[in-house]
Amino acid sequence: MSELKNQIEEAREKVAYYRIRAERPSARLEDEFALEKARNRLLTLELRLVKNGGGKHVPVQGPIQASSRQTGAGQRVGRSADVPRRTGTVSRTKHEQIDDRTGSGGGRLFLSPARACTAGAVASSEGKRLMASGANLDRIAAEYGVHFVSHTRRVDGRHQSKARRTCQTLLKKHGPEHLRLVFGLINSTRNRGSWSAPCLTAVSWLVLSKPDWLDRPGFLDTFDRVDLDRLFRSARHINPSAPTITLSVLLSYELDRLMEGGAQARAA
Repeated sequence: MSELKNQIEEAREKVAYYRIRAERPSARLEDEFALEKARNRLLTLELRLVKNGGGKHVPVQGPIQASSRQTGAGQRVGRSADVPRRTGTVSRTKHEQIDDRTGSGGGRLFLSPARACTAGAVASSEGKRLMASGANLDRIAAEYGVHFVSHTRRVDGRHQSKARRTCQTLLKKHGPEHLRLVFGLINSTRNRGSWSAPCLTAVSWLVLSKPDWLDRPGFLDTFDRVDLDRLFRSARHINPSAPTITLSVLLSYELDRLMEGGAQARAA
């Protein structure tokens, strides 16, 4: 166990090192790939620690809630009453996100992590500035009824978020379709309101490190069964110094457990 923890510490140092290299103005495409590889290595080690009993596993509690679905009027079933209706915006379901990723649901193309990095490397500085502009970010957030507020204000309702800077980073590094996919996965009856920076980052890491999971049958329904807010509270309790990476590990472990249980049930 001590050897595994030493490997985790070394992996964290590598992530910090490659993050500094990737955020330099003169960063190359290889730096982006190295950072993603280091993150995946750290996630794998953290997950191994949890499975070996070094972390606290938190099973999903309470009854399983059905996935919210979009009605003909563009509203999600079970949407909180405190979410204001926005004129001129279109609610997007997670199924539409997966269709977009495969190119079968409206012609919108999802950029894989490798393509997103390549596109970011060859884009002009002006194009990057426009893609990560505040107006574009607010427009994407408004598609899901999310409104950004200042970090000095208290969040009042499930439609508000303080994570503007995190979302802007995701938009700049991985493109608008990646950000839409992250928003779409969180935008469910149970998890709507989990717009904190750690939750958004953890879901983003999951999409980047486990892209094959998105194609598994029933993945969206399984994701709706995960309580992100409760997992985040557990992550802060287990590792207060690094709750985001711990949340990523717990989320990966919980989804893997639920999908494996679902596969066994279908086989029986």
